[in-house]
Amino acid sequence: MAEETKLNFIGKIGLHLDFKSTFVGKVIDVKDEFVVLDGFETYKNIKKKVKLSSENNDNIFGLYDIKNLNHIKKNDILSINNRNIRSLYRNDSNSNFIFATVRCNSNCLMCSQPPLDYDDTKENIAIWSIAIDLMPNNIKSIGITGGEPTLLGEGLVTIVNKLIKKYEDIRINILSNGRIQAKSENASLLAKITKPQNVVFAIPLYSDIYSKHDHIVQAKDAFYQTCHGIHNLASLGFLIEIRVVLHKLSLERLSSLAKFIHFNFPFAHHITFMGLEIIGYTKANKQELIINNQEKLIQNLKESLLFLNKWNYNVSIYNTPFCHLPKTLWEFARQSISDWKNSFHAECDNCDLKTTCAGFFSWNIKHSKVYPIKVNEK
Repeated sequence: MAEETKLNFIGKIGLHLDFKSTFVGKVIDVKDEFVVLDGFETYKNIKKKVKLSSENNDNIFGLYDIKNLNHIKKNDILSINNRNIRSLYRNDSNSNFIFATVRCNSNCLMCSQPPLDYDDTKENIAIWSIAIDLMPNNIKSIGITGGEPTLLGEGLVTIVNKLIKKYEDIRINILSNGRIQAKSENASLLAKITKPQNVVFAIPLYSDIYSKHDHIVQAKDAFYQTCHGIHNLASLGFLIEIRVVLHKLSLERLSSLAKFIHFNFPFAHHITFMGLEIIGYTKANKQELIINNQEKLIQNLKESLLFLNKWNYNVSIYNTPFCHLPKTLWEFARQSISDWKNSFHAECDNCDLKTTCAGFFSWNIKHSKVYPIKVNEK
């Protein structure tokens, strides 16, 4: 393997978040003026915007005089410290996820959640260890994202095993770049996960040429590390989803990448082609990323999908509406479970396929055109 850079990323010293001032609780009542929570605390130094209720219970707290709490509902789970209120789990949502860390050892040109250079892992491990106990008992699936979740190390194992212990048949989708698992000792750490068959590692690969992939993720030797990581994770029994974000830099080699995946990762559980989010770093890199030649996109995407489908891979297109695809590819288009990935133009009300369409990222709507489809029209 080539020189391994930033496989182990610590973060700037002195910027660790302090869990000692954090409260994690479940919403037990929502009033016009305040929200009441029941949960766990580590120290009674939660100040200013959080106050003890009048009830004789040290674990009951109320939030008051805080703007933008109208989205909070009963049985939601929040964490609170002196600086912010964080929504951990929305009881009425089908797209909950565990946010593992703000850190990442890649710096992708189109990252929708640009990484921050400080170590929040201890706080997140502690918060989620409590939050999982408060979560309902009927969860079928959940995602773990970041940043790079595997930077939690043993903490990721702890969180995943806690989920598996509470939810026997849960499907856990971990969004990871796979690079850290290129080192066998890092991959072996994840062997402590009790049911690897319940865990899907969703790992991006953007080209069959190392220099192209490395440029997109802005990390030296990332291509080799990702490929090694995928094989190491698969050898431990984890399911592998390979993700390809569709943009100008991945478009050129799309069909070649499909063949590369077939010859090198024939065990892939799922291969997904993802629409580009115009948020985060993408907004600063539009010229390099935005595809203007839609005909070329459709041609290359069609070649890639049909090749993989011929070999019976489970193939999907995400975050792309029907009206942006030829009818021959509609069977591969999937709706996201995330509500913010299923937004529509007002014109979409005139489309016969709206109820099954993937729609748009909420922040992509202003950049996108729609072409309502009438099924019976010739």
